[in-house]
Amino acid sequence: MPAISIPDDHKLGLEQIRDLPLDTVSQLIAALRECPKASDAGSTVKLLIDRVPSFSPPDAQRIINTLDSLYELKGHFEVSSETLAGDLIAAALRSNRHWLPQAEVPTFKERLIELLSIGSLAVRAKARVLERDHNQLFHDGRILTDLRPVFGLDPSEEPVGVVISHTLKVVFHEGLGEHKELYLVLDLNDLAHLREVVDRAEKKHSVLRSMLESKGIKIL
Repeated sequence: MPAISIPDDHKLGLEQIRDLPLDTVSQLIAALRECPKASDAGSTVKLLIDRVPSFSPPDAQRIINTLDSLYELKGHFEVSSETLAGDLIAAALRSNRHWLPQAEVPTFKERLIELLSIGSLAVRAKARVLERDHNQLFHDGRILTDLRPVFGLDPSEEPVGVVISHTLKVVFHEGLGEHKELYLVLDLNDLAHLREVVDRAEKKHSVLRSMLESKGIKIL
């Protein structure tokens, strides 16, 4: 596994886990072990709020977001909980050598190992890794519309008309790299076709969801 760095949006979650009192850690681990293996993030957050009295909704959400991200990292690189815990601590200490006293490293590592060994979170992460196991992943999209003037033979005269232009901007991830962008020009017919394609995909999704739910198969 390559050297990792901790994204800013997960540093707070990891620091929160580091600073939890022992009794709260025990409550957190017990609550996570209660989660059904097919539970989603929202139901897990609700369970934590119910089972860990000291957690506010933002606390629970932040911790679950951080743990879900760590489980996806673990699944992607297929590393053990112990290896990932050690790499996380090393990354935190590289960015700030005072982040954790050396004497507390073994205890915090054991805490992370326990939190990275929860069955329901592992199943959810596996589903996410399988869902996103593609070279390019959609991140964001936007359609830019502008007017382009059409001039006659004499460019010193006013335009004879305008063309309405639409540009589809697609932002995507490629592998584990940074965001990339793709721009596609569309006319009105293209927009209508794109809408039809999306509508068709949503209908297929709805039919498959209903079929699977009727057979008791959980959609992760």
